[in-house]
Amino acid sequence: MSIFAKGLVAAMEDETQGAELAIDEAGADSAEADLVEATDISADVEAGTAEVDQATADADTLERIADTAETAEAEGGLDPVAAEIAEVAVESIYARLGVQRSSYPALESFSGKTGRKRATQLAIEDIKETVKKIWAAVVNAFQKIVDFVKNMWKKLMDGNRKLLARINALQKKAAASKGETSGNVKSSGITKPAGSADKAGIMKAVAGVETELVSMEDWTQKIVANLGGLFNGIDISQSGGDESFLDKSKAIMDVYKSAGEITKFNGAILGPRIESKFGEAAQSVSTPKAAWEALKDFGLTIKENIPFTDKPEIEALSRNEINSILKDAEKVIKHNLGQSAAEAKFNAGIMKAVESAKKLAETAPDGEGKSAIVEDSRIAQRAITVCGNNAVKMFSFAAKTGVDIAKAGIDYAERSLATVKAAE
Repeated sequence: MSIFAKGLVAAMEDETQGAELAIDEAGADSAEADLVEATDISADVEAGTAEVDQATADADTLERIADTAETAEAEGGLDPVAAEIAEVAVESIYARLGVQRSSYPALESFSGKTGRKRATQLAIEDIKETVKKIWAAVVNAFQKIVDFVKNMWKKLMDGNRKLLARINALQKKAAASKGETSGNVKSSGITKPAGSADKAGIMKAVAGVETELVSMEDWTQKIVANLGGLFNGIDISQSGGDESFLDKSKAIMDVYKSAGEITKFNGAILGPRIESKFGEAAQSVSTPKAAWEALKDFGLTIKENIPFTDKPEIEALSRNEINSILKDAEKVIKHNLGQSAAEAKFNAGIMKAVESAKKLAETAPDGEGKSAIVEDSRIAQRAITVCGNNAVKMFSFAAKTGVDIAKAGIDYAERSLATVKAAE
């Protein structure tokens, strides 16, 4: 799914679509409606981070094509075959991102030796201008994604408040009811979020998710805080001799160590939903440049559900178990409602991080003898955007999944409580 229908660059340049990407902030009538809307926005967040990731990869590809063209320019320019190969790659990227070609020369321009050099120069200029557009679009796209996160958070908080009121009502109803629960209840909407189809597993999920939420939220805040201050420790002019500016960036080790902690996360509730790509070689990184290299390939995949054998019905909770699961759900909801300051801090940190990547793109020098610095700049840009993307994905995943599991516990309690009447 794409949230930038015309391509990321075109969408960010088009104010009309920018307005269309705005989220309806009107309050929903029920917690369920709020959570459905939050789920839709969460899907947009995931799609947006994927498109940003693709755009940064495309920028990297274009820069490498420009490097190759510059080498060819020194030798008289791209020959027709090389020019055609480059054009196919460039045209594919431009089409995906919605970039309008400006001065990119026609293939015929490379056929004659006299015009070949000038055509190559024009191609290089066009590609470099496009890379600048991509980075501007990436920054704007991140802002849109942050807006999505803000709105998702608002819907989740609205839903949390309504769920808290529902918990209070159920607790009063449970205290006033007589008799014991009996039989089974429908499992729909309960087992899937909890990742279990038995009573003990569901109760364990609701009871354990708050602890894992805290761990995940701490992880995202650490990553973002370290990324936000990273550019202050980067000075491209420090490159020289055998040591690159990446080797001199000691602050990256904090980002690297924070990112690597995800591989040690073994939570039973959120943990099985997270797949991390942080290569074995990366685990023993000891130099700043190696840390940059490891982070540019860092990846997180979120699974929507934990595999389990579902059942149409589950055993009803006892009266004591109803009280227990409602208390655990209440803890999760109250925890979520207390995270507003953390959400604002997270969003501000993400924007600082992406601005760092943009600055790196803008300050990387051109010219002969600068290729090593340019390559290091690309590594740094990629590492920052990858880490920012992963932090956004994890933040939205943890916030939404915690609410889903708490709601599953509330639904389970309500359905179980309804069996008391049937038993009386």
